[in-house]
Amino acid sequence: MKDEFGIQRVEKDKFPSTVTATEEMVAEGSDFQPFVELQISMLRQYLRGSRIEAALSPAIPGADEKASFDVRYPTKDGQILFYRRVYARSGTTVGTITLNALEKDLDQILPAFDAILAGVQFQDKKER
Repeated sequence: MKDEFGIQRVEKDKFPSTVTATEEMVAEGSDFQPFVELQISMLRQYLRGSRIEAALSPAIPGADEKASFDVRYPTKDGQILFYRRVYARSGTTVGTITLNALEKDLDQILPAFDAILAGVQFQDKKER
């Protein structure tokens, strides 16, 4: 577990790949797409030289809208860091699940991330 909101792969001599989940409230009636575009814009400013591409969004029961994208950017030592961000909105709540891994490890990491996503759903806060 990582700070009660994610998991981290810890193996000797391996990059510590992580999956984190967060949520935030947005104003009633806020448009989802501009919210996601703002997130992408901030990543472009922070991660200069990154390549950001749309990704197929998984099925998320209870989500009104969803969007996903992949981010690749080079590290100082020449490796490629990979982020996959999945955003889902239900009402005024936007949930984000982020995978962070080295691109060279994706064959091993993506199946586990897909398994996590298969269990994701929005629930009414009363049900939690």
